[in-house]
Amino acid sequence: MKVQEIKELKDINLKKTEKDMRSSWGIRILLPLSFANALFLLVFSFSGLFLKSYAIDFINSTHFPEVMYFWKENLLYFFTPSLFYYLFIFLLSMLSIYSCALMWYGHKSGVLLYAVSKVALILVPVLFMGIRGLNYGDIMLAVFFIAYYYIYMIKHPIKEINNE
Repeated sequence: MKVQEIKELKDINLKKTEKDMRSSWGIRILLPLSFANALFLLVFSFSGLFLKSYAIDFINSTHFPEVMYFWKENLLYFFTPSLFYYLFIFLLSMLSIYSCALMWYGHKSGVLLYAVSKVALILVPVLFMGIRGLNYGDIMLAVFFIAYYYIYMIKHPIKEINNE
């Protein structure tokens, strides 16, 4: 291989792992909460995909805690959508986990993917369940996290140094 070809390959490999923003405690302090939210949604969608009948049987059984009787109707309602709903939630939560990992390592694309996945995770329940699937707490947290990550991304870029 020629020296020029080796340099081009090295430049391509550097671009693949190139960081766009500083990843310090400012972003890493909230990222575990985003990871936890995505993991919770992943477990919920997994239960809807593979354990739906068991969950409905448990909610209708006598083993369901009596203290939670006021949640019984809502829990049954959230297990009524089709498998496509849980599949979309599963895929979007995987995208959210991936975007959090990208942000952890300092890539701006993680912030963009996170924003897309959170907006989609808010819209999917509305599309499948109507207005009852809308949760204002999720909207407020999503707006807060997206705004925080965008502000962090703008305020903490990695300055490019050209030595050539």
